[in-house]
This record gives sequence, C-alpha cells and structure tokens, in this order.
Amino acid sequence: MKKFNVFVLLSLLAGILFVSCDGGGSTGSTNTTPTPLPPALEVTAITIGQTQVAINWQDPVDADFVKVKISCSNGDSEYFTGVQTGSISGLTTNTEYTFTINAVYNGDILSEDVTLTLKTTSTSATVTPILINSAAGLNDVHNNLAGKYMLISDVDMEGIAWTPIGNNPNYFTGTFNGAGHVISNFKIDGTVDGQGFFSFTSTTSVIENLGLENIEVKSTNNFSAGLVGRNNGKITNCYVSGSVTSTGTYGTGGIAGYNLGAITNCHAVVSVNGKERTGGLVGYNQTVTISNCYVSGSVIGTDNTGGLLGLGDGANIISNCYAICSVTGLNNTGGPYMPA
Repeated sequence: MKKFNVFVLLSLLAGILFVSCDGGGSTGSTNTTPTPLPPALEVTAITIGQTQVAINWQDPVDADFVKVKISCSNGDSEYFTGVQTGSISGLTTNTEYTFTINAVYNGDILSEDVTLTLKTTSTSATVTPILINSAAGLNDVHNNLAGKYMLISDVDMEGIAWTPIGNNPNYFTGTFNGAGHVISNFKIDGTVDGQGFFSFTSTTSVIENLGLENIEVKSTNNFSAGLVGRNNGKITNCYVSGSVTSTGTYGTGGIAGYNLGAITNCHAVVSVNGKERTGGLVGYNQTVTISNCYVSGSVIGTDNTGGLLGLGDGANIISNCYAICSVTGLNNTGGPYMPA
C-alpha cells in the first residue's frame, strides 16, 4: 500500500512539473483570446432573377481590404475586386439557394459571414427586395404593407414593445423573407384581434425562412400567436420559440392563431395558454393544408385544445406532422394533433 501511494504521488508531481514546464515557466494555464473577425460586409441591394442573383455592397474602409467573396450552396464561389457588385449565374429557376458573402483581407482573412437564403424567380421578372438589418427597418414595414422585404442580419428586439404588422382591415399583402435570420426577444401586449409579429395577412402574402426566438405575446382578444394572428397566405420554413398567452375567446397558437392559408416546414417550441381553440402550432385551422411541421412544449386551453391544432374545421389536409408536448384542457382535449 505504501509503494502504491508513493507511485501516485510521484506521478502527480511529474504531471504538475510537466504542465509548469510546458507553460514556459508559467505557474498557471495561459488563456488565449481568439482574434475577432472583421465586421460583416454591408450589403446594400439584392436582385433576384430566374437563373442569377446579383448582390451590391459597400466596400470596407480598411487598407487591408482586398476583395469580396460570394459563395453559393451549389458549390460555386466567385471573387470580385475593384467593384461593388457581383453575381452568381447558372442557377436553376424557382430553386432555393443559400449565399455567403465575405470581405477578404490581406492574409486571406475573411470577415464575419453575411448569409442569405433565397429563391430564384419562376418568371423572367426580377425581384429587388427592401433590405432590413435593424429594429427600425422592421418598424418601417408598417408603412408599406405590400412591400417585398428581406432580412440580411439577425435583429435583437430586447426592450422593444412590438406593434404587430398590419391589422383588420389593413392586411399585410407583401412578402417577407427572413433569409435564414432570426428576430429575437420582442414582446407584445395587445388588446385587439390579431396579435403576433404579423397581425392579419392576405391571400397574397408570403412569409418564409424566418426564425422568432424568445418571444412573448400577450393578448386579451382573439387570434393570437407568435408569428401571425390571422393568416390567409403562405408560411414556409419558419419557427417560433417563446410563449403566447391569450384571454380572448378563441384562436391561440404558436405559429398562427387562426389559419386559412398554407403552413409548410415550420415548427414551434412554445408555451401556449389560451381559451377555446388553442393549439401548439395553430389554434383554429380552416380547410387548408399543414405539412412537415412539429411542436414541442406545452399547451393549455379550455374547449378544443390540441398539441398541433386546437380545432380543424372543413377539409383540412395535415401530413407529416407531430407534436411532443403536454396538453391540458376542459372539453374536447386531444393529444398530439387535435381533439377527436
């Protein structure tokens, strides 16, 4: 036993000496702070066509700046020197791609990424969206409900009391492409129908590629959700995390409170608390399609409460969807989908 203890002691001492010598005489470990990347390039305009995407930017004011690199998820990369616009061509019509834009500095140092997820057009008409990279830019959407918008960076709304976009009868009729970015930490405390990041959306509206994180929605009226209070358009590739609470009569959900549109490839990680027709994804769904969606979290309601939907009226088509959440209700309370 004594020999074993001596051996262990010597081993520990050798380890301590090894660490000390490896540190160049230092008695402690050396903490190294990674060199921060240069800031992201400022993208000023984007034009989307059938087979080509053109991107404009503002060159950094830095003596070490050399060129700009644009990479596409199809494997193509292009470098641009001495200009402030560049394009990737040879793309497939009506197809989604992700682009990464970097400023390149001496020593092949890349700036922080600007990433954009977008879809080429299905016709010869080009699209030049209004670019948004701030809370002020998001607020401007209220002034043009028919605009075509694209997020080009994440936006933190901490401390901002958000007013939903649109209302009844002034529906949002445009398109909003999150381009793979996230809007986080906004709060809503509303007293009229249609509470959510968007209030009322029309049949022409498209909301896509958008994440909402750590959001808090409170309402005292009908049609409340994280993304859209009452949806009549298309919602694709979106997700919500946070909480939605409503004391209104009916229609409370994670993605949409009342849905008459199409929801595809979406999910919600939420705590939803409402009254009648309360669901983790949609509170009240009427004669529309929901596909490739899921929910996790908790759902509490009164009548017609379900993990995925609170109530589905008419010829609803639900495919490849599931919910993993606790569901609590009074009457017509269902499991993973909706009440039976």
